[in-house]
Amino acid sequence: ISTEIATQLAYAPIYVGVDVGESNDPTVVSISQPILYGEQLDKKINLVRGIFELQTIGDGLQAERNYEFVRDIINQFLAGTVIAESSVFVSTDNTGLGVSLTRDLLKNHRYKLNAVHFASSAENPKTFSNIRAEMAWRLRESFLNGSLRFHSSCIDTHINRLKYEISGVSYQQDAKTEKIKLLSKQEITQRLGCSPNIFDSIVYYSNRIVLQIIVKTTINVLKDVLKYALTVLYTSR
Repeated sequence: ISTEIATQLAYAPIYVGVDVGESNDPTVVSISQPILYGEQLDKKINLVRGIFELQTIGDGLQAERNYEFVRDIINQFLAGTVIAESSVFVSTDNTGLGVSLTRDLLKNHRYKLNAVHFASSAENPKTFSNIRAEMAWRLRESFLNGSLRFHSSCIDTHINRLKYEISGVSYQQDAKTEKIKLLSKQEITQRLGCSPNIFDSIVYYSNRIVLQIIVKTTINVLKDVLKYALTVLYTSR
């Protein structure tokens, strides 16, 4: 990893996508940070730094285990950086155990929380049937244009499984409204033989809050930090 990128990762906000599992479906957490990339550091990308799974049991203590799992992963990435809790953005669903996770994170930390209900209206309601279809479409575009990439610390097993999950995701145009819609999670699960948990955790990076931060705030901050770090690096030689 280059010095420039390592410097950015010590300062860049941390994005956390959580697909909360219930019963025997695992809870999946993916961690991402926005950085500037390329020879001229002129490309804005979201760098996925890790994907983590917690096998669920479905008993009365699962909500507590989910919270501790997410908290410990975030602490792992905050260690050795100057990143404050207020620069950690957690996106998850606001149904089922996702409600408990959001409540516990808000109660105990200064993270910024974004609870998403996939059935909610899209930000562009003329094009998409709901927010889930819109967010998944944004993720698709991120893959196609190279603005979502994977850090070398991401194990091949998770990346290959993500590719497999994506193979089961398809979009349709509603015959009546002509809006883009996504197959339901149940339909995708039937196609794949497993739930698309990694895909769903990364889909949360495509929500409105993350996009606004990347566009309006993060890049300018990273430019200033990088200029300062490079000045220190070269003057110390």
